[in-house]
Amino acid sequence: MTWPKPHNYRKKYYVSDLRPNTAKLIFLAESPHKNEIIGSRDKRCPFRGISGKQWWEMLCSITGETFPKTDRKSLFELCTRLEIAVINAVQYPLGNIGDPDKNLGFAKRRHKTLWRLKDENFKEAIKSLEKRLKGNTPVISLGKIADGLLSIALGDITQDRHKGWIPHPSSWNRNQKWKAKAESILKDLLASRNRRNTC
Repeated sequence: MTWPKPHNYRKKYYVSDLRPNTAKLIFLAESPHKNEIIGSRDKRCPFRGISGKQWWEMLCSITGETFPKTDRKSLFELCTRLEIAVINAVQYPLGNIGDPDKNLGFAKRRHKTLWRLKDENFKEAIKSLEKRLKGNTPVISLGKIADGLLSIALGDITQDRHKGWIPHPSSWNRNQKWKAKAESILKDLLASRNRRNTC
């Protein structure tokens, strides 16, 4: 894949949120995988890659939903029924590119993310995340990088709305304990939300 210059990057590989108006929980992922940017913009959505499939399978297993096709329309309908949103903190890929430091203004090094605010793409991504998270809907991070982006975007407000984090699905195959932890947290989150809805 040939990557464009930075000023065209975010437009060419933009992936919009799965966020119905009825959403009462927001699950915040890091950024789209390279598999999620294939096709026209109106067909793209978060979590359509291998890790995403594991996420949707677990969600359906817990809620009793039938696992849908992984097209945007089917996943949006699932989110609507479950009253959740699944969004990316940054709406274009952070990894899987030739030179992330050059294209995005920061780069991931092993298990750490170096936030280098020297690039307008990154600054605009954070401003966009701030706007998209306006309101009082609780937010759950999917992975530690999403956690870091959330803290940068919301600052102290994070403490009021952040309901914890779930290990990112990309870690589940490497460590079954992470998968078990993710399932336990997700069950508790959905159960507590359902209890609030019936009160």
